Amino acid sequence: MSLNKQDRIELSAKMAGAAEEKSAVDKTIEIVDQAKLKAEAKDSPNKKLVDEKTALINPYQNELKLLDGTVRTELTESVLLDSAKRVLGNSFFPNKPNAPLPSIPGGVWLNFSPFSRTHAIGKTSLEVYESTGNRGEQIILTDITSKILSIEAKIIATRATGKKGQTTGSCTPAGSGTTQSVCIANGGTWTPGPDVFVSDTDTQGFLSDLKALVQEWENTLNNQKSIINSISDSNSVRKTQNLAALTDINNSLTIINNWQAVQDYDTTTPLPSTIASFNALTESYFQQTKMQPTTLQILKNELTARSAYVVTRKDQLSGGNYLGSITQDMSTGSITAIQGLYGERMLFIDMRINAVGGTLSEVVAFSMSKTSQNEIKNQ
Repeated sequence: MSLNKQDRIELSAKMAGAAEEKSAVDKTIEIVDQAKLKAEAKDSPNKKLVDEKTALINPYQNELKLLDGTVRTELTESVLLDSAKRVLGNSFFPNKPNAPLPSIPGGVWLNFSPFSRTHAIGKTSLEVYESTGNRGEQIILTDITSKILSIEAKIIATRATGKKGQTTGSCTPAGSGTTQSVCIANGGTWTPGPDVFVSDTDTQGFLSDLKALVQEWENTLNNQKSIINSISDSNSVRKTQNLAALTDINNSLTIINNWQAVQDYDTTTPLPSTIASFNALTESYFQQTKMQPTTLQILKNELTARSAYVVTRKDQLSGGNYLGSITQDMSTGSITAIQGLYGERMLFIDMRINAVGGTLSEVVAFSMSKTSQNEIKNQ
């Protein structure tokens, strides 16, 4: 269909207007780009402050995990960015009405300041710690103690040798039974033979389990040691306590290594000929082995001392000199009290993603504005 004169005039006007509109959009985008660069410059020092606190928080959280087995979340830039963008299910501005949180029954955070009870304190966006299969040192120490109790129920000679006494004999007529009770029950006559000594599978299993648990303990201590050595912390209180933590770990490692170096069983000391004599033997008769009372007592003493120190160290790491806490008014969003690294970092998080004046929030707003202008331009 051909266009009449009026149609051509209208089309020409529209084309001319489109060119002018595109030019205006380009100028707007240029202004937005300049504003975004300024916003990024403002956000950069705030990001650095958050990152500096996070660099301390993460290893202390990981050390605490090795003690109590609880996995704590690590704050990343993507978590902050999703919150600044108000992505559905984000951590700092919960926005899912159908997913109530312990502190937000309605599931939606309506305040300008970011919500502080998720990633800010090592929890997930659901306001809980991550599920964990990690065995903290406290569990390992409890398991070692329990295994030692099983070992201590055995007699000294069995703990030294891994053996137990066993009677022998024969039944007449032959085939009436291989044990005294069966033989007699079947009407046979039992003739006792010499006592023999055989492997006590229970005791040997206990020692195998104990060695595995002690190795697990050694592994977690070495992991703690590695974490503490990796931390560059200028805080004088934390530095002093970190050195004390290393000293305690090294003391435990020395005792563990000494216990591991002791032989499993005494295989050279001659055994008596009767079970009664075997059962009556004392520790001094044997060479030292891993399950003998004297050797085991040194390990037990360290278990007691280390168990107490683990509680002390946990209190340090979760307390106000280390990770600390954040107190927030749930109705207004105001931060009313802070302690430790969590509290210090939360102030900088607020500076970045506060709904009013947050520097990262500004960067995101300008990015969204540019996206919107480009969509207009491409229509």
